[in-house]
Amino acid sequence: MKYSFISYGSSNITPGAPADYDLFTRDGRVAVTKGEPLSPAIAGLLRSHSLFRLCADLSVQTDVYRNSKLFESKDYLAAELAVEESLHSLERHEGIDLRALQRHDPYTFRHSLNVGRLSYLIGKHINLPDLVLEQIVLGALLHDIGKLTVPADLLKKTGRLLPEEYVLIKTHPINGFLKLQEVDLPPEVTRIVQQHHERWNGQGYPLGLQGEQIHPYAQIVGIADVFDALISARSYRPAIPPYHALEIIIKLRNRDFSPNIVSCLLDAVTLYPPNCLIHLNTGELGKVISYDKNFPTRPRVLVNSESSPDNPLVLDLQHDAEHFIQVIEYTGERNLKILIVDDEQECANALADAIAPAGHHCRVFCSSAQALNQYNVIWPDLVITDVRMPEMDGLTLLKNIRDIDGTARVVLNTGYGDMITVIEAINAGAYGFFLKPVEIPEVMKLLQKAQADLDSLHSRQIIKEALLDENIQLKQQLEQLTIAN
Repeated sequence: MKYSFISYGSSNITPGAPADYDLFTRDGRVAVTKGEPLSPAIAGLLRSHSLFRLCADLSVQTDVYRNSKLFESKDYLAAELAVEESLHSLERHEGIDLRALQRHDPYTFRHSLNVGRLSYLIGKHINLPDLVLEQIVLGALLHDIGKLTVPADLLKKTGRLLPEEYVLIKTHPINGFLKLQEVDLPPEVTRIVQQHHERWNGQGYPLGLQGEQIHPYAQIVGIADVFDALISARSYRPAIPPYHALEIIIKLRNRDFSPNIVSCLLDAVTLYPPNCLIHLNTGELGKVISYDKNFPTRPRVLVNSESSPDNPLVLDLQHDAEHFIQVIEYTGERNLKILIVDDEQECANALADAIAPAGHHCRVFCSSAQALNQYNVIWPDLVITDVRMPEMDGLTLLKNIRDIDGTARVVLNTGYGDMITVIEAINAGAYGFFLKPVEIPEVMKLLQKAQADLDSLHSRQIIKEALLDENIQLKQQLEQLTIAN
């Protein structure tokens, strides 16, 4: 997603009042975080319209974690598997219905999955034992379970919360904690639910715990909760780019979060992997060549090296006040996340083994109902399903998946002469077909097509965002001309 900065300010600014937005200086650095009291100096900058807030297109939604390559793909896949295993574990617990949260507020459910993955990645990076990781992921998945007691309309409210509404929202950690007292869960898990909104300086809730009084697992989930909330688009504000979200969290070090837990997040996140191309606010294209771990959001960038190979320009954004990163792009082929559904496990495993050497990540399900249940947890790039299965045939699975995700790519594995099924599947939106016995070269051709389609979609999104950004700038220029005249 492409982001732009728009000037923000007002002549009616009171020092000490909370900031309405995360605000940035002209060079893209965080000046004040949302809710932070405005200092006299910041208030002066706002009166002169010298600060900026982020503007983004909310109509284009992407999986930030996968598309921004914040983590190594193998690590992120391990995190997804850990979250899936924990979901299965919770489904066996009487008294816990996490799917009820999905029905109550889909955003909160997706957010809980993301917080579970991110918490796992932070914990894995600091070499926590597997048992501890399991407890952290369980706590992360359940951290907002108390929001079941908050009206859904309030959770989705677009405007500023009234004081009494904010008080109600703040009851969710205690309500979740009390609900889980009735369930057989490790105390570490319930402590996460109770304490994930506690803050290092004692200004959190519900208990006002301070420093090391906060359970260390709750500290991990707490920072993952904030990071995911920042980079997720909401009805009342756009998503924030991951690099600006990290800058905000760095600014909250020693206030909301311990220095150690901030360092753990910074170490776990890889903002600029190999072959990372970036677009600067000046419109220049650059390539990241190195960065300081202490300042991961401000790398050294080689700018326009192809256009001037004899005299390349290297910018050190840590010391450059004029440039900052707006868009991160990545080169190289996209690895696909593929679901293979076949009641004959031997056939499914053979297909997965044939695909795996190309770098794609395959998940095998012998039950179409189980695959459907996990679809909106895994969100695969492609589904390959057998047509003839006992509990739910492939055509029905295709239709059900397309009901969940109208853009889903589902390939059916069928036999010769089954033209009625083929025609019905085409009408239902099938992405393609394989004829039995499956020819692996044909499979690889279709996977290459899926890669190309995804890359094309990503390019169209970038063009759309660029056009929307230009429209915003033109609108601002017209408004300025109108004021001047």
